[in-house]
Amino acid sequence: MVRGLDGEVRIDPTGKASGRGAYVHLAEVCIREAMRRGSLARALKAPLGPAEAGRLVQELLETVGDDR
Repeated sequence: MVRGLDGEVRIDPTGKASGRGAYVHLAEVCIREAMRRGSLARALKAPLGPAEAGRLVQELLETVGDDR
């Protein structure tokens, strides 16, 4: 995950995007827990509202696919 220079939080599968990054284990339970506890928002130093958090969870789960 990365909070880009424009302030947008998005998935960065390469880990090379510019901005403030945070790693999330690609297990569904870990993704949901990071959102629930607010640890991802803290790591990225960006507030994540419910809609944005939901969008990111969905994108991460789609990225994970059958690896869950």
